[in-house]
Amino acid sequence: MKENSFKFRESFGRAFLSMPDKQAGKLIKALCIYAFRGKPVECKDSTVQSSFILIKTAMDADEKDRENGRKGGLISAEQIKRTQPSSDVLTDLNKQRIIYESAAELFSVLLGEEKPAKNYERKKRGRYNETFI
Repeated sequence: MKENSFKFRESFGRAFLSMPDKQAGKLIKALCIYAFRGKPVECKDSTVQSSFILIKTAMDADEKDRENGRKGGLISAEQIKRTQPSSDVLTDLNKQRIIYESAAELFSVLLGEEKPAKNYERKKRGRYNETFI
């Protein structure tokens, strides 16, 4: 496995609590050696060995899930990058919206309709704030 940390489940704790301290100590040492160095340990005590095998299987499944989640996250991030427009495109769309709204106001004035008095102020974040006079 060879990680910096590992998940310690409640079921692991129940297994430790059911053992005498000497066996629990051997088991936790075996799990730490496996988790941090990647080396499976062979124990002479059958209780410790069987518990180690069961917990090792759960730890391996957690590692596999973590890897699969990372792969899925990378794929999702790539899909989001491809489908979302860049900030430059969004800025251009905002500018076009303001131009179209300004043109609509101009035409309404030329046609003698009521003029909606709108001003657009630039915010620090790059978006336009609509204020009414």
